Amino acid sequence: MSKKIFLTGIGLCVASMLMALFGTVAPREASAAETIVIKAVTALPKTHPDIFTSVPKFIDMVHKRSGGKIKIDWLGGPEVIGSFEQTDALKSGVIHMQLYTPLAYMAPRVPETEASSLTQFAPWEERKTGIFELWDEIFQKKLNAKYLGRLAGILPYYLYTTVKIEKLEDFKGKIFRTHPLYVPLYTALGAKPVTIPPADLYTALERGTVQGTFWPQAGITGFGLEEVVKYEIGPGIWQMQPGTLMNLDMWKKLSKEMQDVINECMQEAEYIAVAARIWEANLDWEYKMKPKGVKRIILPAEEAEKYVSLAYSANWEEILKRCPDYGPKLKKLFLREKR
Repeated sequence: MSKKIFLTGIGLCVASMLMALFGTVAPREASAAETIVIKAVTALPKTHPDIFTSVPKFIDMVHKRSGGKIKIDWLGGPEVIGSFEQTDALKSGVIHMQLYTPLAYMAPRVPETEASSLTQFAPWEERKTGIFELWDEIFQKKLNAKYLGRLAGILPYYLYTTVKIEKLEDFKGKIFRTHPLYVPLYTALGAKPVTIPPADLYTALERGTVQGTFWPQAGITGFGLEEVVKYEIGPGIWQMQPGTLMNLDMWKKLSKEMQDVINECMQEAEYIAVAARIWEANLDWEYKMKPKGVKRIILPAEEAEKYVSLAYSANWEEILKRCPDYGPKLKKLFLREKR
């Protein structure tokens, strides 16, 4: 069975199972005086396909399940606070919640987050294996934040380029857009990493400032990049790792009842979000990428094996050096074969 069919099947099954959730009866609506307003941002613009389904659904679920006692006020994305500045804003309480942010964006403050995409588990599996609890401990200690979960997962990253990559040797000397997750692999392959905000990627690729970027299999079309990239390079590696976190001081102000509402909504929203992204990834490729002439290249078997192995080993080597306390714990929990 092909990976595409397998992922599509998961998406359809999960989506069908969750249809019943949409009809949940909400409790009595709270008055304005009773409502707690949570100021929230996302690392991506509101219109980006990674978030325009999952984030509004989660916000709506919390509002209805709380009977209007909690209102998540989604202020916007990087136009409100820069994607890489949102972490400090969360820690200090300038904002109360990061609804959706790649966890690796937090690496300057929480270096352990560079490991987040190396997990081999779905979000709901992480809640049963100790991974969720370990992340919560790390974020409370280092970021004054409560970890709530992640509104995506499973889908791998591919390299999207303007130049043809057919073997590992082809990486040498290429200039690729990066964030902390990608750096060890780029370095090991001899490519040059350049930090560019996602919103500037289209122009950077169009002008040749960079020759490619990694991106999860869903969402590359959110910035119109199918118009400027020519190739999707596989096999896929890592997985989507956006996190949803809340300022710990604000979290502690909520009653146990309202904390439970948020936790329950997040757990349900994780299934919905993953199913939606799997479905959207297939649609993106068939109806947006392929019609623009983007070609899919899968590295030869021997090269692909080295590539995948390096994608994980290079990152773990750096993480274990930088995070002697939590790095080994994360690695032990993340690898299925080590359990």
